[in-house]
Amino acid sequence: MSKLSPALKQLINAAHSRPGPVPAPPRIQAVYQRIQEEATERKLGRPSWLGISTAATMTMNSPESMIALYNSTSASRPENESVQIAEFMREIGLKCIGFNGIPRTINMLNAFRASLPPTIASSLNTTPTRSPSPQNILDTNTRGRALWDAIYRPLETKLIDKLGDAHPDLPVFIINQEYGGLFTDPPGKPGAKVGRVTTSLVAITCLRAQQGVGPQVLSHVFGLRKGWEDGTWKEEPEAGSEEAIRWLVSDEGCTWVLEKVDELVEALGGGAGTLSPAIDEKPKELTTTKTMSLINRVRDLATNDEHTRWMIPLLLVVDAALCGVVIEKIPYTEIDWTTYMQHIALIIKGERDYTKITGSTGPLVYPGAHVWIYKQLFKITDEGRDIQRAQYIFALVYLGTLALVFQCYRKARVPPYVFPLLILSKRLHSIFLLRCFNDCFAVLGLFAALFCYQRDQWHVGSFLFATGLNVKMSLLLPLPAMGVLMIMKLGSREAMTHAMIIFQTTVLFGYPFRKAAFSYFGRAFELSRQFTYKWTVNWRFVSEETFLSKPFALGLLSVHVTLLITFFLTRWIKPSKRTPKQFLKIIMPQAEPRDQDTMALRITPNLHT
Repeated sequence: MSKLSPALKQLINAAHSRPGPVPAPPRIQAVYQRIQEEATERKLGRPSWLGISTAATMTMNSPESMIALYNSTSASRPENESVQIAEFMREIGLKCIGFNGIPRTINMLNAFRASLPPTIASSLNTTPTRSPSPQNILDTNTRGRALWDAIYRPLETKLIDKLGDAHPDLPVFIINQEYGGLFTDPPGKPGAKVGRVTTSLVAITCLRAQQGVGPQVLSHVFGLRKGWEDGTWKEEPEAGSEEAIRWLVSDEGCTWVLEKVDELVEALGGGAGTLSPAIDEKPKELTTTKTMSLINRVRDLATNDEHTRWMIPLLLVVDAALCGVVIEKIPYTEIDWTTYMQHIALIIKGERDYTKITGSTGPLVYPGAHVWIYKQLFKITDEGRDIQRAQYIFALVYLGTLALVFQCYRKARVPPYVFPLLILSKRLHSIFLLRCFNDCFAVLGLFAALFCYQRDQWHVGSFLFATGLNVKMSLLLPLPAMGVLMIMKLGSREAMTHAMIIFQTTVLFGYPFRKAAFSYFGRAFELSRQFTYKWTVNWRFVSEETFLSKPFALGLLSVHVTLLITFFLTRWIKPSKRTPKQFLKIIMPQAEPRDQDTMALRITPNLHT
């Protein structure tokens, strides 16, 4: 009787019973890193995001992923901090007993300790802190009831009665053993501590990852909010700043928590909670790297933004080669380059009156940054005669701009399948390599500014934007949206500072033309200019008569203004959580809005949520 039959052993280890742990998926560290970055951007502390990731990994039964999370979090950290991280993750794992059960927690924590570096494992606390005794039992029960009441008020007593109807010992065990002995930390406990906010996050995470227990998830979402309402969140300052916790307990914050848990469940288990019943009639094997289907590989390549790390350099190399082919094989098209050089030649001779600076295709109508850039090109290209050298310079400008666009897209977590499309534009290659238009430098300035804005380098970004604007005033087009975002992210007063940076930079680039300032600003920023039908591309399908008519111009202006108003009303001001009328009041407020910090947290690297 001491041995089991082969048939019984086979049944115990049958694939559909999921007898073993879940292996670490190839992209799990990218998921962990993304959660950390998003939480940090919103000023949430390490206990919040690490608690979510640890609890989800414990629930999904993936020891390999658990150690991957530790390695990611402790990378480049000193040894004492790495010990603290391991202690904290272990403490989160212990609390998961109350939601996931004992066996899974035993296996996960044993595997976790075995995988830690020996110096870290040997430094972990080995003294029990929850041993019951006649001296502490009353205090433990009191703590448990206090936490229970805090989470479930005003229904705490009614819920106890309901649990007692199911089994008289059920509420006794839950409150005294789970809430008192496990979910609350004993007074003076050494090592890692898990506070009120993180405990609620662990509960939400474990229950959401299990699936099938929606009512309990709902209860603990309310429990998280009550931790804010009763002020107990202040007992865990490491979880995040006041504004961060206020955001966390909001609808937006709770949605973020649930979405992050769902992402982890999808990554670790293909979307199936490990404690939920199987839906398919036929059991499925867990997907591993070796057995991943071709479709899943393609899907991962197209949607997993971790692939952009290697995709961006590869695409830049490919496009650099393509640029060389275009320059060498496709004839250059003369449109404005010669005129630019004629303008610069007159300026070098001393002319500063814009009304007297003209060339083959028309007068100079671009601001001072354009003049400065093309003056350098004038010198480098033998007064504009070495066209091919100019083309290769513009190829470098193109690749630099493309690299910035890639990084902006990557920061905004645009899916990887979009990136190859960026190098396939025939028109962009034509504008940069075969026309040498000044639009190239204007766009470079715009995306350099966006790159800085996404990384909270706002002053540098505004200077770079102003530089692009002073190459070509078409950069006025994104200015309304930028202004709205700055008001929400920085506040109205700081937004005015950035307006001054743009204005002062504009004055700086116009300084060489100060003696003819009226002609300079009148031509460089002329809004009433009539464009020539000969050079239009987008409106070639209408007749020249229509294109040059005033009703057509006014119609386009009306459409543009209507679109600006529509986007303002329906999209741009959404992070402010205000009506248009309320938003207008914060443009020039007497005092900074109370929720300015909360509003700023909603403006993320993908510009806003």
